[in-house]
Amino acid sequence: MKINLKAMSFDAHEVPFKNDAVLMIRPYPRSRQSARYKNTGDIVLTGEDQLDRFNYCLTGWKGVADDAGNAIALTDEVKKAIFDANWEGVADFVLRESRKREEEMAASEKN
Repeated sequence: MKINLKAMSFDAHEVPFKNDAVLMIRPYPRSRQSARYKNTGDIVLTGEDQLDRFNYCLTGWKGVADDAGNAIALTDEVKKAIFDANWEGVADFVLRESRKREEEMAASEKN
């Protein structure tokens, strides 16, 4: 059995977003995941679980400014506000891109 350790990188990658913005997104490691199960066996991810995933996965950004054109620092407070409002679809985009990277890592193991 061979393992490609380079393919299992949890480093953030630049991902283009709307209007020339670039988001730094990394995959979410299994060691941080928590799941809750319904009586039916379905997995339930709480808002807190999703916020933790979003906070971890979005590590930085470029080209994001306020109405006056001033760069916005990516703080935990800003991340929570963006997540809660799903501003410009950023939260869904980050979670989707992170999941895509996780799937790419899993696929590389099969090759």
